[in-house]
Amino acid sequence: MIAIIDNDVILKLARWDLLSELTTLLGGDGKRIYYLSTCIPALCGRPARMKRTGCDQASAERIRNFCSSANTLRAIPKASTLELLAGIPEIDVGEVQIFAISSVDADAITYMGDKRSLVALAATPAARSVALLLAGRVKCLEQVIGELILQSDVEIVGQRVLACRPIADTAITIAFSGHPGVRPEPQVWEALYSYYQDLRHATGDLLAPFPSIREHDSSSPPQSVP
Repeated sequence: MIAIIDNDVILKLARWDLLSELTTLLGGDGKRIYYLSTCIPALCGRPARMKRTGCDQASAERIRNFCSSANTLRAIPKASTLELLAGIPEIDVGEVQIFAISSVDADAITYMGDKRSLVALAATPAARSVALLLAGRVKCLEQVIGELILQSDVEIVGQRVLACRPIADTAITIAFSGHPGVRPEPQVWEALYSYYQDLRHATGDLLAPFPSIREHDSSSPPQSVP
């Protein structure tokens, strides 16, 4: 298995100081992790761009460290697939490249932060062939956060998310927000699963299964192991 990770996922996990945990989750050494060539210049480039994305110096350093142990995505996608996906306005250039490459590599899991691109891919009849190839091999941010909770602890992940200012992702922040501190774990799982289900309803078979939480509180929605 290899993991192809979108810039948006990298940025948000960097701002939450969870990139090293992602590396551990995906094998520990970064050898199976791939990122776009635009990642560092787009996220850690000019100060104006960093200010717009909320990427402070600490987050930029985490991104550079993460990329130094991972691999730049260099595969050349099929021109026909690039052309097809480029015609969908909600899918940006980097997402086009990731979808095109992942669709022809059965070992690739795509980590995508932009839900609009996933909905657009699933809803575009002309892109149906690409969506079918990717089916079950795409993970959204809620799935990633769930996997990180299973790997570490809901308090650790939640405290880092809640400490981030300005907020990196409203839905994820709400999922962890208690009064005060981090919500009880079953409530966090319920919120993450609800967001996942909403996206799954809009994207069909595109998403991989939600992380197994059977070992957690019985009030949490049971799911099968991915």
